[in-house]
Amino acid sequence: MSKVVLDIPEISCEHCSQAITKVLQPEAGVKQVRVDVPTQKVHLEYDEGTISLDRVKEILAEEEYPVEAVAQA
Repeated sequence: MSKVVLDIPEISCEHCSQAITKVLQPEAGVKQVRVDVPTQKVHLEYDEGTISLDRVKEILAEEEYPVEAVAQA
């Protein structure tokens, strides 16, 4: 299980939080999604054997939430 923090500057409100959670949570391999609106960060726990970080970033980019930076949690 991997844990990362995604920096997404486009996060500005609770709607953004809900939209990100809605697209990521159903994905196979995604275990936990926590969006922190004030810091514009997404705390993600996922199974790298089931879903890649690149795929997560693609999903977010498709929803107009491009990932600017990734840090290990």
